[in-house]
Amino acid sequence: MQSGYTLVEMMVIVSIIGVLGTVVIPTFVKESKKARYDSEVSAIFAELSEREDMYKSDNFMFHATAACPAAPSDAAVATSTCMGSGSDWAMLAARPTIQNLRCSYSVSTGCPADIAAPPAGVTFNQGVGSWYFMVATCGTSTDSYTYFTSSTNPKIQKLRGTVAFTTSSTCSGTVAAGSSGSTGGSTGGSTGGSTGGSTGGSTGGSTTTTTTTTTTTTTTGGGGGHGGHHH
Repeated sequence: MQSGYTLVEMMVIVSIIGVLGTVVIPTFVKESKKARYDSEVSAIFAELSEREDMYKSDNFMFHATAACPAAPSDAAVATSTCMGSGSDWAMLAARPTIQNLRCSYSVSTGCPADIAAPPAGVTFNQGVGSWYFMVATCGTSTDSYTYFTSSTNPKIQKLRGTVAFTTSSTCSGTVAAGSSGSTGGSTGGSTGGSTGGSTGGSTGGSTTTTTTTTTTTTTTGGGGGHGGHHH
């Protein structure tokens, strides 16, 4: 007596496999993207944080950077796009080991008297001195994330969704020519940063341009993500 699957049984098995595929494959793709974002952000934040500390040691101020790449892209953008002559990353002498970027990165700076406006949902104690915070936005539409770290706390915080924040470039070296952001604020900030203290904050801070980034889509989720540390 021969045993085997009937046509009906084969059809049932194929249907089950199809259902599992529609559930498992999208989840796998989504988790893979999140893992790539986490890995990239951790490496870039660590590099930029180290370079910001070195820049301040040499210039007595942090350096604000415009968003680069201009927008996140899962197609990835060559890191060299952010490394051109005269660019913000070049001014910081950044040397990232990652060759392609899927997320967009920016650094905001401020004087002691300035009030930071980071993404809603993150914890930021700006302290009593000049400060910076970094934001990375990754992904698009409903499958996006906002990452945050700062000069006062190197821990990386992660929020679900693209969360709006206000950029600042006071108490900063001049933002690279052609970069978006507050050019006037950077110039005033340089003056204020070199003289230090609240006087610089009132001089440079008064010209700060507050450019709000992408509108908040989600602020749920979040909480501390992967630890990033200054080298």
